[in-house]
Amino acid sequence: MTRIMNQVRWNLNAMSGSIQTLGSQRQRLEQRRAVMGQQISRVGQNWQSVAGKMYAKRALGDMATIENVIEQLDTQIRLLQRVQNYYARCEEEIGAAVRRLPT
Repeated sequence: MTRIMNQVRWNLNAMSGSIQTLGSQRQRLEQRRAVMGQQISRVGQNWQSVAGKMYAKRALGDMATIENVIEQLDTQIRLLQRVQNYYARCEEEIGAAVRRLPT
């Protein structure tokens, strides 16, 4: 029975690690989005030409992609957190059932 509980606990720890990794990646994208926003603003102020407009258009497209990925990460993080909470409740129930078994 201990082996079963250790495996269940390991799965919960793996989910926690995945959630933390996704959260870190999300934070990095947030930082890059902020830097990119500053660059787009500077280019818009200082590069008044066709090339500047083309750069801004392409950069805004990249910014939209980053924002889309951030939204997707948010969704996946929330989903994993819900699964983790459900899994933790199941772990508690399994542990209680195992403790009730005759030895």
